Amino acid sequence: MSWQDSEEYKKAKAWHDRMRAIEDKLRLESPQYFTSGRDLALDAFELVRLEMLYADGHTTTENALFLSVALATLVYKWKKEQNPYYMDKALMICATWGVIPSPALLEAITEAAAKRYRGGQDVLKATAGSIEREAHKQHAFLVMMNLIFNGETLERAASKTSQWMKDTRKVKPIKASTLDKYYVKEIRKTGIEKKRFETWSRLVKEYSDEERQQWAQNISLMPEAEYYDCQGDPESLEGGKKYLKGSRR
Repeated sequence: MSWQDSEEYKKAKAWHDRMRAIEDKLRLESPQYFTSGRDLALDAFELVRLEMLYADGHTTTENALFLSVALATLVYKWKKEQNPYYMDKALMICATWGVIPSPALLEAITEAAAKRYRGGQDVLKATAGSIEREAHKQHAFLVMMNLIFNGETLERAASKTSQWMKDTRKVKPIKASTLDKYYVKEIRKTGIEKKRFETWSRLVKEYSDEERQQWAQNISLMPEAEYYDCQGDPESLEGGKKYLKGSRR
């Protein structure tokens, strides 16, 4: 039996489709709450994240959570910027971790291959290194948004996310102070956080008790940070001062 036939995936996919239907209904009934049309890149992100969460090859739940978000973020950036390097990175991640691209991810990879085949001046407008760094940063921002939406302060979200990157990812973590600074600049001041929170606030009202419990369980998988890094070594986070306050939101 394939992962697409599993009851867990079918249930999650049904929930995903229900949330999309609810948003479509809200757009028709209360258009004043929506300042723009549906974000197709965000739709692709959510579908890839869902599919890759259940795709074959994962060894642990934490592994599946990381890979699904990482790959979905690359698809989101590809949809927004149309740079095929993002899909090169996605393929490399799948090969490294031994997972098979899901249908939605494979569709994005095929789109990128077609764009490269056709050519054009904008095909290679970013390097693989810059794309990888940007993907790590955007992934961190998404984690921070989830934590802040669920009640954490900006400082604590940055601290936990930096510690989580250090503990679970095979990349050099981003300092908490850096995440704090650039989250405000790129996510909060640009209105991305406000728009995402408005959507999440409407959707979360439709959650069942079971769905709320599942979400809480996913949040609990995030490792707690012992230090809020200010002056410490960004590689080890040692030397950072003890986290004592966090009133910024």
